[in-house]
Amino acid sequence: MSRRPSNTHRPTVSRPGAGGLRWGMVATCVVRDSDPVLNAGKGKALYPLLMTYADVSSRDTEQGYPYRAALADSLDCTKDTVDNATKCLERGLGLITVTRRKVDGRPDENDANLYVIHDAWLIHGIVPPADTPPQLVARYGATLPGFDIDRWVAEHAPAFDLAAWRDAREATISAQEAKREAQRRKERERRKPKKKEGSGTDSATPESEASEGGSGTDSATRSGMGAAIGSGMGAALSTAVTPDPSSTENKPPVRPYL
Repeated sequence: MSRRPSNTHRPTVSRPGAGGLRWGMVATCVVRDSDPVLNAGKGKALYPLLMTYADVSSRDTEQGYPYRAALADSLDCTKDTVDNATKCLERGLGLITVTRRKVDGRPDENDANLYVIHDAWLIHGIVPPADTPPQLVARYGATLPGFDIDRWVAEHAPAFDLAAWRDAREATISAQEAKREAQRRKERERRKPKKKEGSGTDSATPESEASEGGSGTDSATRSGMGAAIGSGMGAALSTAVTPDPSSTENKPPVRPYL
């Protein structure tokens, strides 16, 4: 059962963007991303789920509020798994920003989170706003034709180490490709045709040599026995056959030619 919202805060998802976004629009570059960390947990599934709660162009969701328990129920997982997926989208990808709030007057008690999704510029194909997380720009900025990632980072996020980010990203891609190549190699080995049994030197067994050796004593004995049996059966059949009565009865006597 989802917890009741506090009197002050309710979990909210916002999705800022020029002109707002239509219901159900997602950034295809995120959905198609093969990143192993993003695909290992529930990160990729959490993204469109949060989108369904987003208030766009003053539209109320009427879908309830995304408490962690509600998100966990929708994803069929635990709240800890939701937390890990949230960290993946926030810290690793930069796709969302989460404001973790506290209950007023109770600093040790967590209240509803505030989520902001930063995917509008990817969907509209426009230059990312200045407050966009730099790792998201570094990750998907290449999807915009003519967009200069280095210049944007230098202007809006000078403290972000773009070179180190690229090195780490390249190492991840290389490790992933090596893993895929090993999987492809195993698949090729499984698909290789197997050698037929009986081919090669190992296929010659004493039983096969005995059955194939027709020039030895055993072969001659078998051929002689076969001939004897065949001739005996032929003789028995010739003596056992009785003449047809119609061929001897009422046959006129043979008269000599005059």
